[in-house]
Amino acid sequence: MPYQPGEVLLDKYRIEALIGQGAFGVVYYVTHLGLNSPRAIKVFRLDRPGVGGEFIQKAQERFAFEAMLGDRLNHPNIIRVYDFEKTEDELCLVMEYAEGGSLDQRIHKASEEGHLIPVDEVIQIALEIAQGLAAIHAIDAVHRDLTPRNILFDNQGHVKIADLGLVQMRGGPSMRSRLSQPAPHPGTPGYMSLEQEKERGYLSPASDIYTLGLLIFEMLTNHIYRSQRPGTRTRDLRPDTPDWLDNLIARMLADEPRNRPWNGAEVANLLREGMAGEEIRRKEEAARREVEEKARREEQTRQQRAADDKARRETEERARREAEAKARHAAEEQARRKVEERARRAAEQRARPRLEKPFLIAGGILAVVVFLATACLAVYELIILPQQKTATAAQEVTIQAQNAQVAQAMTQTVGASWLPTHTPNPPLPLIIVSPTPIIAVSSSPADFIATYYGTINNGDYQSAWSMLSQHFKDTNNKSGYQPYADWWRSVQKVEVISITINSQSAEYADLSVELSYYFTNGDVDTYDLMNFNLVWDPSRGQWIIDDARLVKGTR
Repeated sequence: MPYQPGEVLLDKYRIEALIGQGAFGVVYYVTHLGLNSPRAIKVFRLDRPGVGGEFIQKAQERFAFEAMLGDRLNHPNIIRVYDFEKTEDELCLVMEYAEGGSLDQRIHKASEEGHLIPVDEVIQIALEIAQGLAAIHAIDAVHRDLTPRNILFDNQGHVKIADLGLVQMRGGPSMRSRLSQPAPHPGTPGYMSLEQEKERGYLSPASDIYTLGLLIFEMLTNHIYRSQRPGTRTRDLRPDTPDWLDNLIARMLADEPRNRPWNGAEVANLLREGMAGEEIRRKEEAARREVEEKARREEQTRQQRAADDKARRETEERARREAEAKARHAAEEQARRKVEERARRAAEQRARPRLEKPFLIAGGILAVVVFLATACLAVYELIILPQQKTATAAQEVTIQAQNAQVAQAMTQTVGASWLPTHTPNPPLPLIIVSPTPIIAVSSSPADFIATYYGTINNGDYQSAWSMLSQHFKDTNNKSGYQPYADWWRSVQKVEVISITINSQSAEYADLSVELSYYFTNGDVDTYDLMNFNLVWDPSRGQWIIDDARLVKGTR
């Protein structure tokens, strides 16, 4: 009956788990109680029912031979044997525990996950198996039972060749079992060389090399070599197999032992040479790709530079054409204005009456003028002047009353104005003044806006007021000129940050203007964007502001 986890074997090994079971024993994963370290123990019970004395004798010979050989082969790629003990009922072989699993498990896991073991990993595993075989072949021994289940891995992934019980060794037991193997040599079907299956003579190390070729083929393709058409190459099923490795596997699987690499040491050297050559090829390939990538980046940079130069030239050409068109438009506009001015003067000239007999008519007119002037002076001194004095006194009283009304109206309506809400500090006296004639400015809408705010900064609010259309005054400044002038007196300076002409025709212009206000009381109010609508006044020969609105600001 198998041992259960927690039971103690040989008074010093605690059973942790059952690893595997075969014809010649059961393998357990145990813990050495004194050293607190993992071990593997293969146990063969001598009292198994139905087992004859000859079988027991063979099992004892096998266990003793495996213990002796494991102790002799102290190699990092071969499972280490620590001890061999015999009791009345059991044979126990204490060995190194390989916790990384078996090659069989790796191949099946890759198959279940739908991928193959990477080529580099296969080469490294094959190299370590060859190194372990080299140690076995060095003592004139042949393993004879290399299978995916007998290739184990430690916790760092290094190969550990296990199960040395069937090793053929000159001068030692052959370990052939007439009870379980009909063939001349023992082994696992599907993983034996051709001579191991058919011949009875002493096997050469090339027999293990054939089996190693089977393992490498299976690792690379996930197929059993014996199940493929004779002569199938590895690259037929795994195209990314390097040529040198494909050729080496074909040599290892040659039917004649003399056509194969002779032993594990030769295979290990061939694998190292192939790996070194592969590394050189990879470095050369990496260097080639780096050169190609550098050339590609340089070509990309060149193309980008050419595209940038082309875009720059197109931009410059477009700007040149726009400048020419603007200059041509300005010249045409100037010529048009000159034609209109000449036409206006000609019309005025035609409207003047022709004077006939200038001397006679001038004399008569002069006499009439002198007479009328004398009469008017008398009327003015006797009648109009006294009345005018009386009206002036009444008008002063009326103006004071109008000023009070205007101040009250401004207080009530200033919130509806387009101007920013700000109470002048200190308040200035209200003075009703008639607008002055509009000042002369450039025909450019941008220059006109700049002149408008320059006029305000100079304190000439009357001229600024005259630059507004009647529609603008009726819409945005219903209280009249005085509230408009009083608000601007509260502004110390208005700064024009930028002017953008959105659209323009002969009679209409739309502008976006960024402004900053600096008030006399120290406040600063920045308006991000104002929109102005200008209309052309032909009677004045310049632009006037017809509408203004705040688009985006800090208010």
